[in-house]
Amino acid sequence: MLPTVTVTLVDDDPNTLNLLEAWMTDSCYIPYRFQILNKASSGREAIKKIQDQPCDLVILDLNLPDANGLSIAHFCKTLQKRPRILLYSGYDDWLEWKDTAHRHIQGYVIKGGPIETIEKAVHEILQGGYFWDPAVY
Repeated sequence: MLPTVTVTLVDDDPNTLNLLEAWMTDSCYIPYRFQILNKASSGREAIKKIQDQPCDLVILDLNLPDANGLSIAHFCKTLQKRPRILLYSGYDDWLEWKDTAHRHIQGYVIKGGPIETIEKAVHEILQGGYFWDPAVY
């Protein structure tokens, strides 16, 4: 039986949330069973849901209408059960803020890239490692 990983998905684009959820529930490439606990479309909603229902993994958009993804990642570091954080963004200006991000997240993937990249990222960070999308270096 595959180990279960609880997940919160955070993105202000409902299509992205639905695509991530579909990929995670249908994925046969990663040796986990994903349970989507929550989906959130704003920073305030994400913080409340993550606080109310702790999870193992948060896949988080960098730019939300009311928050920066890094501020939510920073909040997650204050929790008793700290989730692994994968930042998932359409922005490739990673080098401008990577030093700050390294303190708060375990991975960064650019939206729109190959699905294999996010698969590698999720697998690596769930194993306790880190993953930075090669497209930003």
